[in-house]
Amino acid sequence: MLRNFISSTISKLGRGQSRSIFTASTAAPSTNLPIGQIETPDDISEVKPRNFAHKVFLKTRQSRQMGLAPFKMGQKQVFLPWARIILLRPNAKHTPYQAKFIVPRKFNKLDLRDYLYNVYGLPVLNVTTQLLHAKWQRDQPRGPRYRNAQIKKMTVDMEDAFIWPTEPKDMSAWNIEGYKELQKFIEEKSGRTGSDVNKPIRAFDGVLGPYPVAPTPFVPKRLQKQWLNKKKAAENKEDLEVTMNVVKRYVESQK
Repeated sequence: MLRNFISSTISKLGRGQSRSIFTASTAAPSTNLPIGQIETPDDISEVKPRNFAHKVFLKTRQSRQMGLAPFKMGQKQVFLPWARIILLRPNAKHTPYQAKFIVPRKFNKLDLRDYLYNVYGLPVLNVTTQLLHAKWQRDQPRGPRYRNAQIKKMTVDMEDAFIWPTEPKDMSAWNIEGYKELQKFIEEKSGRTGSDVNKPIRAFDGVLGPYPVAPTPFVPKRLQKQWLNKKKAAENKEDLEVTMNVVKRYVESQK
């Protein structure tokens, strides 16, 4: 057994997968804490990074102490940024040291890093990208379906923690119930064809219709035609009187 242990240890050392057997027991225990929660001394130059993310964190903190940018600044200046960056609430898997954004599809990781630092002064340690699949959508119930544009999300790791404020319990100011009823009314109204048009609508308790057809009195066709002719003659007579008054005023003004 001792021979097998020595041979396996030598093979690991030859492949570079393990440290020396004399220093393995004295190495610092690994921790699963986020990078921002690891305590670092004032003199960062003497700290040995434990991984690449910790190295980036130390370089960022050292640059901030010196008043410099934590990365190489670009030469192109943008005074009116066109991009729209939307901050989202974190999911259950995110820590307070992470923030999630919706960015344009043309954005890359360096663009978001430069944007957050130059606009808000927020240094970013790491950026991960997520491109969501586009959803199928129909404009009409029997119309063709198509895909919407894809949504690109980016999650950044920050040095300091950020906790979202608690959501208000009273949502009456936003009229959420009215918006839901309106969406329900639009769905019921737009998807009806044939005899379904006259069915009652459940949204808004049926106040917005459709209403029953009001009863109309029976009028014979001959009598209806006579009344329409009298109405048209009265309208023509009124128009003629208005025209004569205008002509009369014009003649009097020329005298």
